[in-house]
Amino acid sequence: MGEKKLSFEDVQVGDEAPVVTHTLTRTDLVKYAGASGDFNPMHHDEVAAQQAGQPSVFGHGMFSMGLLGSALTDYVGVGNVTRYQVRFARQTWPDEVLSSKIVVTGDVTQVDLPSGTASGLRQVQGILEGVDDVYFSRLTSHDVVRHKLVADIVDAYERYDARQAEADPGRLQAGRQRRDGNRAR
Repeated sequence: MGEKKLSFEDVQVGDEAPVVTHTLTRTDLVKYAGASGDFNPMHHDEVAAQQAGQPSVFGHGMFSMGLLGSALTDYVGVGNVTRYQVRFARQTWPDEVLSSKIVVTGDVTQVDLPSGTASGLRQVQGILEGVDDVYFSRLTSHDVVRHKLVADIVDAYERYDARQAEADPGRLQAGRQRRDGNRAR
């Protein structure tokens, strides 16, 4: 039986994931250094850390990020995480209890642009189309793990894009020529 994914309809703004805690140990630091290849002595050598002005060795930021990522995927399901970003605000220390706090604040993918405002993503896709080693994954309504309404909206945008391409087939080509002409200068 596959993992049950949390669906869009299952959460509301303000919902919170279960708190996950982990006590950071020196063994965690050594194991993570071995697994990641990050052998910075600040994470495992007490003498070197103190000589550098630190009170002790400290945790790898990516280890903390991994713990939070695990808490997030435990809550929403691995297949529902499409973007994950953190800001490292402070160091973590051996014997410190790390705790997650995950709160649903909204759906940032649902952005309404004012009439006449071009999508920055679509502009970037047009500019970078044809550049070697640059790829865009194009998802359809079948790839969206959300409410049926969102799938219908994705389909509507696909139909709109197709109509625009039919009405002005040279639009994308003109953008490529401008870009290539600027490159030649």
